[in-house]
Amino acid sequence: SARDQRDPFSRDQLNKLFTSPLYTGCRSERFCAEPGEHSMRNTARYWLPLLGLLSGARLNELCQLTPADVREEDGIAFLDITNEADGQRVKTTSGKRRIPIHRQLHDLGFPEFAAQRGSEGADLLFPELTLDASGYRSGEFSKFFSRYLERIEVKTEKTSFHSLRHNFEDACRNGEVQPHIMNALQGHAEQGMAGRYGDGRYRLDILRDAMGRVEYGGLALRHIS
Repeated sequence: SARDQRDPFSRDQLNKLFTSPLYTGCRSERFCAEPGEHSMRNTARYWLPLLGLLSGARLNELCQLTPADVREEDGIAFLDITNEADGQRVKTTSGKRRIPIHRQLHDLGFPEFAAQRGSEGADLLFPELTLDASGYRSGEFSKFFSRYLERIEVKTEKTSFHSLRHNFEDACRNGEVQPHIMNALQGHAEQGMAGRYGDGRYRLDILRDAMGRVEYGGLALRHIS
């Protein structure tokens, strides 16, 4: 099962990741696991782990985002996970969904980052991520992230970027997010007869309220700038 294949990161592992040079300043983009003065803030390497932890989205879903996919409706900012742009794909029909942007991503300036990308005329939120031979943008980043985890001594046999999705699910459970809402946020099909009727979409305010229950007690993110 997926639960047997991957472990969520422990709180200590998460704190080690988010206090590592990628977030506190590194030597250079090439030597981003070594401390220094270089900021990685405008890169996929900086944002994707934060997005993974605070949205629960799959890695490739995040890698293929465009600036236009960071949207706002009725005052609620959200990620529009879709397959409408060239090269975009979703794992299943249920994968097409709206994920409200977590308040900590707001605090870190993610919507402003996306708006800046849009004002620059970028086709992609992370244009440095290119398609691999299989048609995914996530391949090279997945390899980088595993190497980075090894460099900062966080990697284990059962941890990877996908572990962040497990962390998000646990945070939903501990925040008492109802299972069907958790499924909607993560792009899982609704189970039973309920999954056969209607369009399967929940109002954004319902999803936003659920996202407000997702917390990571003891996780230090205030230092990130």
